[in-house]
Amino acid sequence: MSIKTIAIHQPNFFPWLGYFYKMSKADVFVFHDNVQITKSGPTRRVKIKANNPNDDFQWLTVPLTKHSDFSLIKDLEISFEKNWIQKHLALIREAYRHYDNFQQFYPVLSAWYDEFHSFTSLSKLNIWLIKTIADYLEIKCVFYESSVLPVGGVSSAYNVNIVQHLGGSRYLSGKGGDNYQDHQQFTERDIELMVLDARNAIEMKLPEYKNAIGFSSIELFMSLDIETLRRVIHT
Repeated sequence: MSIKTIAIHQPNFFPWLGYFYKMSKADVFVFHDNVQITKSGPTRRVKIKANNPNDDFQWLTVPLTKHSDFSLIKDLEISFEKNWIQKHLALIREAYRHYDNFQQFYPVLSAWYDEFHSFTSLSKLNIWLIKTIADYLEIKCVFYESSVLPVGGVSSAYNVNIVQHLGGSRYLSGKGGDNYQDHQQFTERDIELMVLDARNAIEMKLPEYKNAIGFSSIELFMSLDIETLRRVIHT
């Protein structure tokens, strides 16, 4: 029987490079959009280099319309009351204009941002952006959204049910998953649970960028050419 590796993650805004490293090791990647937003989490905001030398970082935040703290990610709506797209681009341009790969990547980034006007759903925007970046990095896998799958559950049980429904025999988890996952639930369903330390793997490949790896992937796209990043992701 062939092994199908499945990874599951919330659709975050401009994720860090480790998100795509994990994706590249999976056959199937599921966007977990059917769970509550984490108020201070990365679903709607991400760190980039600070323009102020006294700060360690600054946030790129996607503004939302009024919503409950218990809203599901799939139900979050973007607010266009203010021109946050141009604000993001201005912040990014000022932060990275002296970086080695700025001239090559900024036009690509700007073209992606131009597409953001087409979305009202934060989840749909994030999923489109992540797929676009995955294609840019030449990552090939099958994508699903948890909200359209006929399964449910809480925490580990939800992940187990998704993997089983999609015919997976291996679940690829990030290191942070150990904080809540019940390993026994996977064992009982004959699903191999693998934990991937993406941060350590990328730090070993790019030790000079250790302090910036947790930032948005924008940081490394501005620093390194695309062929180098593809090698990091696929090696």
